[in-house]
Amino acid sequence: MKKCPECKAWADVLETRQRPEYTYRRYECANNHRFTTRESLWAATSKADTHKLLNAALNSVKQTTRRLGHGFL
Repeated sequence: MKKCPECKAWADVLETRQRPEYTYRRYECANNHRFTTRESLWAATSKADTHKLLNAALNSVKQTTRRLGHGFL
């Protein structure tokens, strides 16, 4: 179960959209906040590759949350 990044309440999936590279899910929490996630599968061949991929994902999330004005990361 996902938690709302704004208030930490439980959230339900409103819709799911499949794209060739990603799956987008739209959520709404118990307090009517809405947020979207983008999911993808990554294949890593070594620990170094895994580390690089995780850092890239974290940086992407940080940039997105800064753009949206959220300060939870």
